[in-house]
Amino acid sequence: MGWTVTTRWLNPPNWDGTAENSRVRHAAVIINGITDATVDLTDYIAVDISNLQTHAGAECTKTSIRHMSWDITGLTSLTVKFDRSPEETIAILSDTGSEDYRHNPIQDTGQVGDGTGDIMINTAGGSANDVFTLRLEFKVK
Repeated sequence: MGWTVTTRWLNPPNWDGTAENSRVRHAAVIINGITDATVDLTDYIAVDISNLQTHAGAECTKTSIRHMSWDITGLTSLTVKFDRSPEETIAILSDTGSEDYRHNPIQDTGQVGDGTGDIMINTAGGSANDVFTLRLEFKVK
């Protein structure tokens, strides 16, 4: 069967996925994954930014990462990246940790037309019963 990944929105709270209900400056999400097989995730869209709007109601085209925390069990690593051409790696994570980027956010430097800007994840070294939890806080632009 492979990976089961669930996303829970913290901000906007209990967001239903529709753009008209997503006007925010900052967003936060928790992504949980578990696998029942020896398989890796590849280019899994963790955050589809096309469904978000800025606080002014404009379409979101970029984000900047302000905080990340993670707990990874069994995997060799979890790669977080922006969907751009070429792809922009945000971080390669393992074990448990937390990084605060509020004073120096990780910017999506891509331009409209060179990818979607979505936040994607890849796993490496996945096997049955591996799990991860990833919490992201980001600015909507």
